[in-house]
Amino acid sequence: EADAESDVDLLLEKGQIKGLKVLEFQDEVARRLNRKVDVVTTTGASERFLSKIRKDEVVLYAAS
Repeated sequence: EADAESDVDLLLEKGQIKGLKVLEFQDEVARRLNRKVDVVTTTGASERFLSKIRKDEVVLYAAS
């Protein structure tokens, strides 16, 4: 359960952002939210892991 001390977990779909850009994105979101942020990309995640987390997924942005 989330509380005031919880971190933020984000999943980035495989696409244009990768490498150091992912770390820069993670740092920027953490700075703006003033809390720890963990970012995982679909490139580096197993299908088992992705299927497990998708049940709690909330889409924040989807490119059309």
